Amino acid sequence: MRNGLVISAVAGIGALLVATVGACSGSDSSGTPEPDEAGSSGTSGTSGTSGTSGTSGTSGTSGTSGTSGTPDGGGDAGVAPLKSTTLKAGNAVLVGVTKDAVPHAVYITLGTPKTLEAVPLTGGAPVVIAATFADGDVPVVRGGAVAWYTAVNATSGVGTINLWSKATGAKLAISTTAVAGIFTAAPDGTRVAFGVGATPVGAPTATAIAVTDTALASPAAVLTTTNRLNLAAADQNCSPDIAFVGRTFFGAYCTGTAAGAVNAELVTVPGTSTMPAVLIDNSPGIQPFWQPDTAGAKLFVIGLANGANNPDQGRIVTVAGAGIATLDDNTVDGFMLGDGSGAIWQVGTALKTGLTLAGAKTLTSTAKSILDTSGDGKRMLFNSLDPVAPDDTVDIRSIDTSTAAQPGVAIVPTATVLPVGFSATGSHALYLSDLGATGAKLKAKLAVGGPEIDVAANVVGGLVPPSGTGVVLPTNPTKAGNTTLVDLSYVDIVAGGAPAPINSAIPLSGGFVFSGKKLVYFRVAATNAGIFVADLP
Repeated sequence: MRNGLVISAVAGIGALLVATVGACSGSDSSGTPEPDEAGSSGTSGTSGTSGTSGTSGTSGTSGTSGTSGTPDGGGDAGVAPLKSTTLKAGNAVLVGVTKDAVPHAVYITLGTPKTLEAVPLTGGAPVVIAATFADGDVPVVRGGAVAWYTAVNATSGVGTINLWSKATGAKLAISTTAVAGIFTAAPDGTRVAFGVGATPVGAPTATAIAVTDTALASPAAVLTTTNRLNLAAADQNCSPDIAFVGRTFFGAYCTGTAAGAVNAELVTVPGTSTMPAVLIDNSPGIQPFWQPDTAGAKLFVIGLANGANNPDQGRIVTVAGAGIATLDDNTVDGFMLGDGSGAIWQVGTALKTGLTLAGAKTLTSTAKSILDTSGDGKRMLFNSLDPVAPDDTVDIRSIDTSTAAQPGVAIVPTATVLPVGFSATGSHALYLSDLGATGAKLKAKLAVGGPEIDVAANVVGGLVPPSGTGVVLPTNPTKAGNTTLVDLSYVDIVAGGAPAPINSAIPLSGGFVFSGKKLVYFRVAATNAGIFVADLP
């Protein structure tokens, strides 16, 4: 849900296009919007060489950043490349980018020994987070903080959790009973949550969760006893959805130890305390999914499919007081509008909006699925036709989120395209057409309708930055072992023209992260490898 989206390595252009489009929208598979959470487009990290974990270091030991135009050549067709700044020269793997006030690129160097480091996107001397990064160590970037797990047992996944943020520096050996990956952090990095006390030893089926200020880094279990997270079910059909909205923690996850559990509870821990509140108990429970408004005051959730009286019931939870407004049964998707004025949910082919079922308005009655929602929540894209094999192409229609009984503007009337989603401004809908053996055409239309815009050709996706009307284009896919590498370039939908090259040999899966108007990426190459940042127009 809100965790980092990783594109699987794929073979075949059809699958490659589908995987890339899935990563472009910055949302879950439903196309509904996500709150600000680090890790998007970034991997959870890779393991290093063998050795013991090192202590945290100070800045300056790994060299300073420098500038370069385009590290691997000039522009295409006379178009000047976007300027890239070298943050770290040499072989390194990007883990992610923090989202605090001073964003840092977090990466693993591939020397001897390997190290875990961070460098501000503005450049400067890197901070050595871990002077030795061993095989099996696991780094995770979420919000404004970094967790890295050392001495991880290959069978149980349990290890020692360490933390780092720009404000607090490293906090070492916080807990030795932490399941690697059960971690999230507030966007500003001041608060974290992580698993502790995994039991039984050797083959854990449950874990408590600590929620603490990063500066304190207390391993004390806050969500414990009946609120422990079910690890056995997490590996099956109840993957936990945990994240912060501001400094407030929310989680939807199954409890107990039964591997077949599907009934998640919904819990919260306020940003100013360590006293948890159960908003919805695991009996009857909900699906492990939640969508907040911007303030975290209201959440949209969906009940269980096997609910005795109300299967798949949509619900709006008001956090203060734990009030619940029940919506339609058989709800298949939905989310809160950012301003909290209502939810939007899908039941059958109807898209509805409101705060209560009695006051709901039907926006359209022809939606097969939600494709995307604009960043301001004012417009939506949906398909009205069933997907068509072999690439699951669809049609695209656009509506606003306030008017009843809309037929929808036919952006693409036939099921012949792969949707990319809205531009960051919400002004345009982007999609891939003319799918071929080596790529596709990226096209766009105004979200309210208009002439079709030919944006670029021979692309294997479209990657929408967080702001502006631009799009980053992956092209020229090649294989390096099991890794798909691409060239990246940038073009503005409105201004048009030939794309401006960014760089080449960038992993499609986890090779880049957007941070405001910057694109952070790494190159896998015999020369000019490293971590780079490009300023987007």
